[in-house]
Amino acid sequence: MLFPAPRKMKHTEGSFLLEKDFCLFFEYKKNPEIFRIVSDFSARYEKEINEKCYPVADYYGKRTPSVSMTFDKALTGEEYKIKINKKGVFITYGEPVGAFRAVTTFMQLIRENGKKLPFIDIHDFPDIKRRGFMLDISRARVPKLKEILRIIDVLAELKYNELQLYLENHAFEYSAYPEYSKDIEGLTPFEVMKIVEYCNERYIDVVPNQNSFGHMYSWVQKPELRELELSPGDFSVNPLDPRSIDLLNNIYDSLLPCFTSDFFNVGCDEVGELENSEKVKEAREKYGVAAVYVNHLLKLHEMLCQRGKRMLFWADIIFNHPDKISELPKDMIPLVWGYEAETDFDSPGKTLKKTGLDFYFCPGTASWAAVLGDNEKARQNIYNAAKFCKKHGGTGVLLTDWGDAGHCQPFIVSYMAVAFCAGVCWNLRGNEDFTIAENFVDTFVFEMRKGSFCDILFRASCVLPKNGNCTDAFLSLLQNFDDYSTCRKTEHSSLAEAKKDFCFLKEESRSLIMGCKEASRYIDEFCCAVDVFILLIDLWALKYENMEKGKIRNFNVRINEIERRAKEIKVFYTRIWVEINHASGVNVFWDVVENYIKKIRDFYAEKNKAF
Repeated sequence: MLFPAPRKMKHTEGSFLLEKDFCLFFEYKKNPEIFRIVSDFSARYEKEINEKCYPVADYYGKRTPSVSMTFDKALTGEEYKIKINKKGVFITYGEPVGAFRAVTTFMQLIRENGKKLPFIDIHDFPDIKRRGFMLDISRARVPKLKEILRIIDVLAELKYNELQLYLENHAFEYSAYPEYSKDIEGLTPFEVMKIVEYCNERYIDVVPNQNSFGHMYSWVQKPELRELELSPGDFSVNPLDPRSIDLLNNIYDSLLPCFTSDFFNVGCDEVGELENSEKVKEAREKYGVAAVYVNHLLKLHEMLCQRGKRMLFWADIIFNHPDKISELPKDMIPLVWGYEAETDFDSPGKTLKKTGLDFYFCPGTASWAAVLGDNEKARQNIYNAAKFCKKHGGTGVLLTDWGDAGHCQPFIVSYMAVAFCAGVCWNLRGNEDFTIAENFVDTFVFEMRKGSFCDILFRASCVLPKNGNCTDAFLSLLQNFDDYSTCRKTEHSSLAEAKKDFCFLKEESRSLIMGCKEASRYIDEFCCAVDVFILLIDLWALKYENMEKGKIRNFNVRINEIERRAKEIKVFYTRIWVEINHASGVNVFWDVVENYIKKIRDFYAEKNKAF
């Protein structure tokens, strides 16, 4: 099983057996990258097979090499070839990144076949130039360094070449504002440097991602920065206040020394208050809201040009004013996002192709605010993003994994989407079957010995229909108790059946056998997520009952029992959380749950007063 499936691959009958301590010839020519790639392969081979290989550089003397890695100037970028026949294994590449991709594929062949390798002829290169993954570390869940590095290993295996860690709060220790990180266990500058170096060795570009307009609530709510907010209680900075630019300059100067990338994602999405803010009213009426927005983009662009960086930005606002796209500097890169199965990537692709701008399409894992995700929605969303990016000549696809409302979903629910996106972005036609991605995750991540964890995760994500980015059970937490909009989308009678399905899946997961060292944690994460979902269903059911009957039978007994279970599940949830994430942030989701329980109690207290 090779994944992502190579672009061109031909099998012929026969196999080649790697001898013990086989000779590996490589063209060194004083290239430290090639030396590192060969050294890493040698270590991985020894770990996998429990035998060594014998690397020789430039001249192999009396030994006959079983594996040869040689340079071919006709190959460019990530392109590589692997040929296995009765004479041995022949790997060719044009650049070190191509050698790295080739060795990644070669190791997959070894893991699948052991030392007896099938005769095969591979010629491989990607459909889409930039294949990125974005992980939200600003909505409570900040993974520990070890966990981030483990995720990076998976991304490298999947041939991703870009990583973004999304920042909007103080999950990074900004040198200009050290006091803001006291209550958040964020990443230190040195940890970010370690991540960057670890990724560089795996040919993954770590692009800094710092929201620079909207989504800056944790900044503008600081007493000393309160005057910078666009409107009272808003999460945007005032683009016309020079002090906003001073703030962003300080943020950028704190971040950028940690990164080596030529790119910088400034965010700038969902700035709704531009339409209403009194602070920009005069400019809005004189020049138009679009001009105010674009003017801020141009300021950020100039700031990044001075720092030698190329600017990426979310494209939702600019597409509300498509006439302004032509005014953007040609080195800006708009990021078109949309997370529904039916998101239209075709129309913006046509528009952007005409402008000559580079652009990304940005689908999502459909995991956030859903506890157990929605893998079918993610599949369709990701496939369309890759399909139309390829069709319209887009520069990249950036798969997003957000953490709204406390980031309660475990990362296990995102793995299939992460693998599928890697596959269709590398080779659209060869990897469009979602089950191939599932097989990769079961094999490489979970190391299944009995059963399929991906099958259970996929079925769990389909138990209840999803609407929007959230499951309705989760969305109800964010609404008033007497807001029944979510109840009109799912039959009340289906909730009891859903709970049975979840309990069955939970029991089934306990019978799985995995070979990975994280096996027990993965099962605990799933079981805890099921417990959380059932708790949300029970809270949601109270809303249904109140809507349908005007009252809730045995209200006090039931709400007390739900509250008791919430406290019990929170202990389980916290234990799992702190294994791989910083402890700060663990209560954010539970604050939402507890606040909703209080809303229900207050609603019933007021209702009883009325009678």
